[in-house]
Amino acid sequence: MNQSDWQRRADAIVKKILTSLPAELAQRAAACRIVLSWHAPEVSNTDLLGLFEGPALHDSPAAGVAGLPVITLCLRNIAEYCDHDNDAFDEEVEITLLHELGHYFGWEEDDLEERGLD
Repeated sequence: MNQSDWQRRADAIVKKILTSLPAELAQRAAACRIVLSWHAPEVSNTDLLGLFEGPALHDSPAAGVAGLPVITLCLRNIAEYCDHDNDAFDEEVEITLLHELGHYFGWEEDDLEERGLD
């Protein structure tokens, strides 16, 4: 598959996940922008699968976290991590998205691990 194929596949998965969230979480998630990027952000290490940036839901304006909440899914890294296997890619996009949404919801690494999102 080429880059566009992976992006279309990931977009469909993201839409499916967002529509399957419980109503309260879906409403909260709607305020977070989700970016499907072929390349990892330059501020990160090169093998990063996903990244949450910006204020989490529980952050107060006084916390000093600027900007809007953004989740970036690094599709090339996910495809390579999954050895370009379609089923593994689908599963990893879902896990990575839910993991990063967890950070947005204010869950710590232990909380994510308990939910199988580590």
